[in-house]
Amino acid sequence: ETQDDIEKLEHRARPAVQQEQRHRVRPDPGHMQVMEIDAVERDVLQPPPVSAPPDLAREWLLDAVFAADGRGVLLTQQGETEQALQAFAIALDRVTALPASLQQDEQTRATRLGVLERLGQICLQRREWTRAAPWLEQTVVELEARVAQDPDLVVWRARLAEVLGSRATNLRELHDADGARSDND
Repeated sequence: ETQDDIEKLEHRARPAVQQEQRHRVRPDPGHMQVMEIDAVERDVLQPPPVSAPPDLAREWLLDAVFAADGRGVLLTQQGETEQALQAFAIALDRVTALPASLQQDEQTRATRLGVLERLGQICLQRREWTRAAPWLEQTVVELEARVAQDPDLVVWRARLAEVLGSRATNLRELHDADGARSDND
């Protein structure tokens, strides 16, 4: 045989079904449920009964914080920055209202730090320099505490450097050259 001759194999591998028999499953938007964020948050905001065990009360409190934080993230992604700022402020208020034992929970501390960072960054993006200042300041304080607690963990130092850069930009815009220089050092 020459190389140009094609030999057909009778028992070759074939697709499981023929092309015209394949069915593709695609989502049908008409059958999708629209998730109402306010409805989810409303469910979370209904406190457990007074007689509820402490673990249930703890979970409810944390869920209330995470619901507001999640709502803020979703609104940010949708470009609704003013509403996102309000949702993050609610999340921060809820974290602050938690009992001291829950505020020390690592997931709660991480959520608080994330909320502070997002509040500062959204205000910077909106060029609301005065409004960004307290959020950036609180973020720096939280990150400095994290760095002091675990100085060998590089992630805290990197995040602190990033936030200090943002705060320096903010201070420059507020015409505080000395503060901006100290953050850049």
